[in-house]
Amino acid sequence: MSKPDMLWEKLAAAGLVQGEMPPVEKLPPWYVRTLQGFSGWLAAFFLLGFMGTLFHGLFDQPWFSLGIGTLLVALAVVLLRHPGKVFADQFGLAASLAGQVLWLVGQKDYWQDSSFWLLWAAVQAVLVWLIALPVHRFLSATAVVYALSAAFANLTVFWLVPSLLMLVMAVLWLTETRWLPKAELWSPVAFAVSICVLQMHAASIISPSVWSEIARQGRQLQAPSAWILTLNEWLIAGVWLGSTALLLRRSGIGWSSRHGKLAWGGMVAIALISQQAQGLTIAWLMMLLGFAQGHRVLLGLGMMAFWGYLGRYYYLLDASLLAKSGVLAVSAAVFLAGYALLHLNSREAQDHA
Repeated sequence: MSKPDMLWEKLAAAGLVQGEMPPVEKLPPWYVRTLQGFSGWLAAFFLLGFMGTLFHGLFDQPWFSLGIGTLLVALAVVLLRHPGKVFADQFGLAASLAGQVLWLVGQKDYWQDSSFWLLWAAVQAVLVWLIALPVHRFLSATAVVYALSAAFANLTVFWLVPSLLMLVMAVLWLTETRWLPKAELWSPVAFAVSICVLQMHAASIISPSVWSEIARQGRQLQAPSAWILTLNEWLIAGVWLGSTALLLRRSGIGWSSRHGKLAWGGMVAIALISQQAQGLTIAWLMMLLGFAQGHRVLLGLGMMAFWGYLGRYYYLLDASLLAKSGVLAVSAAVFLAGYALLHLNSREAQDHA
């Protein structure tokens, strides 16, 4: 008996479904789908190459690039409105990306204007709504984040983008039950914001001056002052505390209980530690949200970020190898003691029950 049949029998035994199991759509083998996807990209490249050869001189005209780009994106909207066919999906994805590149190239004279990036963010938001392919929605949502960041790159608020994105990420995942019926729309957006949090925060703490140059398309800006970066880290810590407090409330753990006090102590400790080992609160929040919401990808992303931030802090720590080893040993002892204490309290609670 196959897994779908077994699942249907369990649902029928629980009284959740009735009658015969609906027919299960059989997908082609993976190698056939891979070949179809490759064929879609190949066909798109041949089409673009033919157009580039035929209208080579006209691509220097902004109006022509904008018109051809619009036609390609419109074709992608038609093909990807109801995705499901591998060839059409990959062809439409390639056509859409090529059309958007033509849009950008045709309007390169306006890249220094913040209003252009606001318009570009609005266009990408519309594409998130119109094109149902998850990969395209993920890319368009990412483009919205970076376009808005470029639009406000000359303002002080630009350096608070990581904390603002972390707040948006927390709100999206904590309200997943509300948008779950439209998960095909909001799930790619939530993952795009989560990855952008890591990218923007890593860029802000590794090399702010270089990030300023990239954000303004080669136009060097003054590096941010120390207070704005410190404020950003404290706002991140605030989002961490608020999100974890909400997760504790949902789990039924009151702040006045023993478990609640231990949890609050650990939360505050992580928030304080993250002021030195920057980024740990972001990684921990991703891991907690991934565990609480049952998303292995988000959980794995948080674990990778945790080791990345921890490794950065370790190698940038201005101390000898002996002192670093001592810090690691003490940290390990604290974590093991915390685990033992939580495990003991859990056993006492079970025995009492």
